[in-house]
Amino acid sequence: MASCLRKGKKYGMNMKKATFEIVKASIDKWDPYGFFPMGAPANEYDGESKLIALEIDSESDINDVAYIVSKVFTSQFGDPKLFCYENCVDVANEINSYLINNK
Repeated sequence: MASCLRKGKKYGMNMKKATFEIVKASIDKWDPYGFFPMGAPANEYDGESKLIALEIDSESDINDVAYIVSKVFTSQFGDPKLFCYENCVDVANEINSYLINNK
């Protein structure tokens, strides 16, 4: 029984790592502040990407993902106008599309 639990936990961790990689790629491409052309490090948005990936699950749809992105970026950067739900739909759509195609 314990080996099954360990396998399940490992599988869950691998899925979250894959989700993080998908979220990171989409968030980095979105780059809402334009940090990367100014020479920002590759891990600039990793903290936000990790928080988003931890909240997304297999049942998350585009609306859920947009809300999560909005919530995380607003809490991290304190700019509710820039990170309102509507401004997060495009990146959420990209994240959601990758997640659906990589199930």
